[in-house]
Amino acid sequence: MSVVAPSPVGTKGFVPRLAQPWIRRLRLLERLDAAPQVVVVSGPPGGGKTALLAEWFSREPRGTAWLSLDSRDNDPGRFGAMVAYALGASDELFGRRDSDITLIDDALTRVSVAGDDVVLVLDDVHELTERTAFEALDHLLLRAPACLSIALATRADPCVSLSRLKVEGRLLEVRAGELAFTADETAEFFRTCGFALAEGDTATLWERTEGWAAGLRLAAIALTSEPDPARFISDAARTEAVVSDYLVREVIERQLPELQEFLLRTSVADRLTAELAETLSGDRDARDRLELLERGGVFLTAVDDTRTMFRYHALFGALLRARLRAQRPVEAQDLARRAATWFADHDMPLEAEVHARRAGDWELLGALLCSRWLRSVIDGGGDRPLPFDLPLDAAPDEPALALLAYAEAVSVRHRADADRWRSHWAAMAVPDDDEQALVARLVDVMYGRIFGATEESVSAGARVRAACLAGGRELDGLRVVALVREAELRLDSGDVDEAVALLHESRREALETNTPWIGCEAEAWLAFVAVCRGDLRDGESWLHDALESEHSTRAMGSIRDVTAVTSALLHAARGRNAHALSDVANLDGAGISSALLREAAALVVEVLDPRSSRRAAARSPILAEVLVSLGDLERVSENGGTPGRYDGERAVARARRLVDTGRDDALVLDVLTAALLDAKAGHPRTRVEMMVLGALAAERLGDEFGAREWVQRSLDAAEPEDLRAPFLDYGRDVAGLLERYAWQSGARHGYAVEILEDVRRSDPPVFVEPLTAREHAVLQYLPTMMSNVEIARELFVSVNTVKTHLKAVYRKLGVDRRRDAVLRARQLEIL
Repeated sequence: MSVVAPSPVGTKGFVPRLAQPWIRRLRLLERLDAAPQVVVVSGPPGGGKTALLAEWFSREPRGTAWLSLDSRDNDPGRFGAMVAYALGASDELFGRRDSDITLIDDALTRVSVAGDDVVLVLDDVHELTERTAFEALDHLLLRAPACLSIALATRADPCVSLSRLKVEGRLLEVRAGELAFTADETAEFFRTCGFALAEGDTATLWERTEGWAAGLRLAAIALTSEPDPARFISDAARTEAVVSDYLVREVIERQLPELQEFLLRTSVADRLTAELAETLSGDRDARDRLELLERGGVFLTAVDDTRTMFRYHALFGALLRARLRAQRPVEAQDLARRAATWFADHDMPLEAEVHARRAGDWELLGALLCSRWLRSVIDGGGDRPLPFDLPLDAAPDEPALALLAYAEAVSVRHRADADRWRSHWAAMAVPDDDEQALVARLVDVMYGRIFGATEESVSAGARVRAACLAGGRELDGLRVVALVREAELRLDSGDVDEAVALLHESRREALETNTPWIGCEAEAWLAFVAVCRGDLRDGESWLHDALESEHSTRAMGSIRDVTAVTSALLHAARGRNAHALSDVANLDGAGISSALLREAAALVVEVLDPRSSRRAAARSPILAEVLVSLGDLERVSENGGTPGRYDGERAVARARRLVDTGRDDALVLDVLTAALLDAKAGHPRTRVEMMVLGALAAERLGDEFGAREWVQRSLDAAEPEDLRAPFLDYGRDVAGLLERYAWQSGARHGYAVEILEDVRRSDPPVFVEPLTAREHAVLQYLPTMMSNVEIARELFVSVNTVKTHLKAVYRKLGVDRRRDAVLRARQLEIL
């Protein structure tokens, strides 16, 4: 037992003054106000522990006592005396030969007898390191009477019975995560400091400091002397420099030399486990050191509930890495390489990429990036390259990076660069069974999609499928993607029947391999082919299946373009040109996923938009089918094609010319009759137009019976697929026909009336603000009983988009409800 020595207690009892300016953080103060008997506020140096308790202390209506601890309070008897004195004991206790626990018991008895509520704050509890001091603190916490509340501020949890207090419901913990400033608090802090920072600049400082109070205050101090705050904030190195001295002084230099070495070597890893820490440091006690550092208030925190993964605070880790690079650059690179290899071996590829890049290990980085792209394709992420930020200076010497540079050039549609990088990679002679060879074939497929199908790209699709079959079940998803891609390229190259067979196979395989989102894309392409061939009902069914599938959301990135173009062709065939143009107008032409779809979308605009003057030839059979389905028969007729393939289209094109030039209606009928004798001649839309032209020619010849027969046949051919575009193309001439003969069309009478109403549409009067294409498209559905959700589904847009267009329609028509919009539109002959 030692004698309690006198001490200058007064300064230890002073409550620290709050730094100015200061912001009140009510979310934390309210937690402390509602706290149970014991509060532990734990966080790193500069985390705001003392400031929070000082502000709360000043608000307390109860009796209060503050005691700041230091290393001298580890001396036997001293801690107990400090606590007793803070709680109101007289100077007589100094010089007594009592233990800490005896002194504390005397003080607790005095507080209990007085019965007044008292709050005791113990600051810098981490200064207590001796067993006797911990025992005394534990005794104080466990034996405190109900009228005494105790708050501890510490960088690390003391060795006391906190778990027991927690079980008893007597403990509130405020940890580093809660102490950290929120984004809103950070913005308020800088406003209070007088800085009018942009929202992005405030967010940058908050993210870089992770809300660390001292870091924010040091940044504010630095900003006072900065003529260009935005430039200072954007410079990460300068931001880190303003806090480095603080971290060195308050954290690093306080550690033992062997612990400082441990910090430096392990700082190269953004995340740490005990095993990785041992790999980097060579220290067999790595697990104990990590736990010690966390408990000791160093900027190390556990990132999972099991406390097996740790990370350094961003600024602290950056400082350690900078010191390591400056002092031992070769070792820093070697340690980063070790970390990258460890992460790769433990199936943490993204972390491995970061550290491989940091180490300059381009071979490992390239392999990791290639693997990530393959995983993305298999998981339904599409087959476009990911944003890799490639170190192109290293690419000429590293096959994987050269391959990814090839992929990047393809994705941005720089054909010359793509050809150069492809040749460069091929010259490196990578074995066919290497994963890179598989990636190369995928990029070859992508090359064909973006620049147009070639023999090499079609062959690459088949080779990818073969490689996947040999690679086992883990490549099943990639094999199904390859089926769809090969089908798409075969469509573009002209092998339509084989493409359709591959699409059906991929749809079946998608179900069997549990990759249903790929099946959605196969269905979308089947819809495209069906619509191009004139099978509108089948195309609409496939399109519905693709979009209504529970997996369509996951597939939307890959099916967006093909569904939009298919929808446009459907609407065009049904005479809804405004809808069709709206469908393709929503596409980003530069970002459309394939050359085939890009050209198909362009053809829709060329044919349907009267302002378009461009008339490019169709470079492939499927694009010729697109032209036919749009009714542009002259280009198809001029471009020839397979003998007999477009005889019906040539007949209609000739009939059009005859009508336009001399109106030799007898010859027109002869041409059309001859074409119709061949049951396979012409696209379904073309055959309907044959009959419409025949009806017009017969009527001009005065053959009413023949005209009626041609009208009946045209309605019979059009209604099953709802091919009303050929009627609308001839406008008022067809209106007269239908007015005279529709009533004799029997079961087709209702359909004839619908077409007649469509034909009678006219542009809105000049005094009505014109509707956009999409607004006009929405307006067409208002007379129906369809809900906004159903209209959205029909137009392939969101319900919020439909609501936005409806508001615009109501405003332009001067109405405020659906029924009035329909009436007004009919008065104006918009409907």
